[in-house]
Amino acid sequence: MNALVMAVRRKRIDIERVMRFTRALPALRIQIERPQDPGQWGAVLRIAPQHQLTIYDAAYLELALRKGLPLATLDGDLRKAAAAIDVRLLEK
Repeated sequence: MNALVMAVRRKRIDIERVMRFTRALPALRIQIERPQDPGQWGAVLRIAPQHQLTIYDAAYLELALRKGLPLATLDGDLRKAAAAIDVRLLEK
């Protein structure tokens, strides 16, 4: 949610879009991922600088890649990185 609030603050999206997103969340089957195995950090640490992402975004991308799941993001840099490594994106 912090990323969405930051996007509103930076005028990338409006608050109504965030509200629509939060209303749609219950329909998603969200699972909590356990803390990463130390071996998985290597992949995260390679992805971050390669695609100029934060560690947080690189971790989301690595998880989507490892689990074979689509990535839900409005962040342009993260969407671009996902496309570059063939991670599917959920459409807006």
